[in-house]
Amino acid sequence: MRLLTLSQLIMLKCLSKTTPFRVWNTSSIRNLFRTTNFCAETSLQEEVSCIQTKQSTALRGIQKSKIFDESSTNQTTHFSGRWCIDFLILFIFSFSFVSSLGITPALKTIDFFPGLNNNITFTAISENPEEVLDILIGGDLAEYVTTSAQTVTGSSSFVVSLQFPDTVPEPGKHSITVSLREKSSESSFIGTAVEIGAIISVFIPYPGLYGEISLSVPDSNVGERVPIEFHVINRGEQELNLSNVVIDFFTDEKFILHSMNFTPVIISAPGDRYFRKYLEGNVLQSGNYTARARINYEGTIREINSSFKVGSLNVYLVNFTKTLPSGGIHKFYINLRSSWNSLLSGVYVDVNLTNSLNEFYEFRTPSIDIKPWEEQTVISYFDTEKLSGEYNLQLKIVYPGNFSLFSDTITIIPQKSVLIYLIIGGSLIFLILIYFIINNLRKIKLFNRQKDLNYSSRLKKIKK
Repeated sequence: MRLLTLSQLIMLKCLSKTTPFRVWNTSSIRNLFRTTNFCAETSLQEEVSCIQTKQSTALRGIQKSKIFDESSTNQTTHFSGRWCIDFLILFIFSFSFVSSLGITPALKTIDFFPGLNNNITFTAISENPEEVLDILIGGDLAEYVTTSAQTVTGSSSFVVSLQFPDTVPEPGKHSITVSLREKSSESSFIGTAVEIGAIISVFIPYPGLYGEISLSVPDSNVGERVPIEFHVINRGEQELNLSNVVIDFFTDEKFILHSMNFTPVIISAPGDRYFRKYLEGNVLQSGNYTARARINYEGTIREINSSFKVGSLNVYLVNFTKTLPSGGIHKFYINLRSSWNSLLSGVYVDVNLTNSLNEFYEFRTPSIDIKPWEEQTVISYFDTEKLSGEYNLQLKIVYPGNFSLFSDTITIIPQKSVLIYLIIGGSLIFLILIYFIINNLRKIKLFNRQKDLNYSSRLKKIKK
């Protein structure tokens, strides 16, 4: 006589005479149940009762334990009840926390050379020192790859060997996947196999001359130095002799404001070169700009553009609530947009209303944080009791280091006017419905009349 494991207890509770569901297990899944007091009950009281009595339940259920014999595989059992479904959902989403499996390095980049022989050492990461993992190789260059072993146990290393051919395959980017997958256990009942992989990125050069370029220009603020990075990679079989390297900065109107020139260089094959400089903060004012980088080699010109923004410390008014009903407390919305390339914290708006009678009302909105270049809505509440008519509105947007003023008008609609509008609107809707009803009845009447005429004509023909 033996006690059931916790995983067996849970599966035993889910047994019933409903639709069969075929499942299998790994050691990682059993660890889930061994390390948690999981009882899939529908209420907290039942959950506590389940945890307190699971051992006694095991003793009472020993006669049923035969179906959980660990020498059996791929048993068919049955699941029923909402809590069993909840258990399965929790089981699926909890799996990533149970099986701690990894591989390093996750990415390895190499250049292709005909006849290249390269060995790369990978290390498996597993919490279970006895766990056996399959080593799998995939990708369009997998035929040129061998491994030092077919499996690896626990956290240990293995070697992946690349033996490239003398002939060049198709040029461009290629990937080789190196994956580790849990081995399924024959003594398991329920579970799934986890697979995790690393990538070996291989670039096969293009025939002749070929330069790959990229340009990075981040957004900034007025007065800040902007780091410019231009990257050139030689993706061809021959060296690149760059006779001209320049970056131009221009407005939306294509007017060049500034240029950067770099020293000509020769980039070996394979090889790459970074061109880096700072654009001084006094060169550009706030606004939208485009940077265009250009290289010239052997009469070939290649260009790339990158758009960027230079921010100013301003928050602009986008929209606001322009009408409110009189009487009661109502929501008042203000849409704001930041033109600053940094976070603005504690932004708020002072709202002032005046009219021709020199009546004055004011309130302050809650404060918000606005991310760079973001639009945000401030929501406040405004008591319009005893207010009516059109008011002059002034919005003072306050933010760190500055403020903005905007003026407009707002209309407070009297309750009687609101009621009148509702009555008029309801009446219009009612009249439209009456029109459609009368029109449809008329069509039906005409249809029936035509039907009667057709019937009468057919009768006359029959009598003749």
